[in-house]
Amino acid sequence: MKKILLTGDEYNSWILIKGLLQDIGYTEDMIIRCRSIADLNRIKDQEIDIILTDLTLQGYIFQENYEKVANVFPDTPIIVITDRYKIEMGITKMLPQTQDFIAKEDLEVSMLKRAIHYAIDRNQIMKKVLFEKQKIHAVINNTHDIIWCIDKNNKILLANNAYWQRISAITGKEINEIQCGYFDKNLFKTRAYYFDLAFKGQTYKVTEKEKINGCDIYEEMSFTPIRDEYDNIIGICCILRDITDPVTYIQRMEKENEQLKKKRSIKFSAHRKVSVDGTNI
Repeated sequence: MKKILLTGDEYNSWILIKGLLQDIGYTEDMIIRCRSIADLNRIKDQEIDIILTDLTLQGYIFQENYEKVANVFPDTPIIVITDRYKIEMGITKMLPQTQDFIAKEDLEVSMLKRAIHYAIDRNQIMKKVLFEKQKIHAVINNTHDIIWCIDKNNKILLANNAYWQRISAITGKEINEIQCGYFDKNLFKTRAYYFDLAFKGQTYKVTEKEKINGCDIYEEMSFTPIRDEYDNIIGICCILRDITDPVTYIQRMEKENEQLKKKRSIKFSAHRKVSVDGTNI
């Protein structure tokens, strides 16, 4: 076990929770009491397993104290243990690392032990998920392709920077404005049909030409269903790729080949005429 931090300036709460923690297996040196911001700053560099917090510190109450504790230990799971009326009246928002709220009136050893175990496990899972998400973002942002995933309600599940830049250019809105919204299929009107097909389980890839800033732009867009462990479709992944360079290169080569064929045809006709005229002499 690592150290456990107990914040709050109420002596009776300290004695109650400290006794329960010792019953669970935490020793005296593992339990750190924090009664003020000064205490909090003094122990901020220590390795803390979990935080049990009341909603009071000396000079601070309720949400203000709650946020200060979370800011000092942003990666440490928090369990709020306080009076029931404070839970009902004092919490204005849930912070990311908060795993549970327990009323002191209901607190007993098995409940506290279970809450601590689950809080630490959930926090580790959240960290792994965040790490995996960061890895995915690192991959999808290392490309000029526009990549995004949506669920059946058109909520954005994942999108790279290229996607947000494209939508910002289309809508004229700042990126931080559109990141809070849902995907609008009308922004890609000509391809809306394929979104519906992908949600029905079909994988598609289409190529279209668009005029952007007066230039012909060729884009390839793929639609792939996202399935859960039970093979149910829960969303789709879309990738939009600019293929203008290879398409125009092929077009140029085809045009040059066609011109070369015409030149060869002219030379062949001239050569054949000379041969025929020579035969007649």
